[in-house]
Amino acid sequence: MFRLCVSNFSLFCRRSIAVSAERRYKDPIYEIFLAKVKEYREKSPTGKPLDAGPEFEKELNETLEKLALKYGGGEGVDMLEFHKFKEPEVTLDPLSIFV
Repeated sequence: MFRLCVSNFSLFCRRSIAVSAERRYKDPIYEIFLAKVKEYREKSPTGKPLDAGPEFEKELNETLEKLALKYGGGEGVDMLEFHKFKEPEVTLDPLSIFV
């Protein structure tokens, strides 16, 4: 029994070391990607596109109008707002729950 516990413990230690070594390894391409994301976040803290000219804004507005027409938007409807669901008020009779 003791021998089985020792062998299982050594297997557990080997697997733990392998996992921690794998976690320490960092992909260089992923590191470059993270650096670019951080750089972009510093340049544009509002989240809007950098160096967006008037033609980009025009194309964006046209696309949003097309989507609004296709998916039920109209005058005064904000398509960028998340839909608010209305749930009906449900009253439960405490006696009917246990029946």
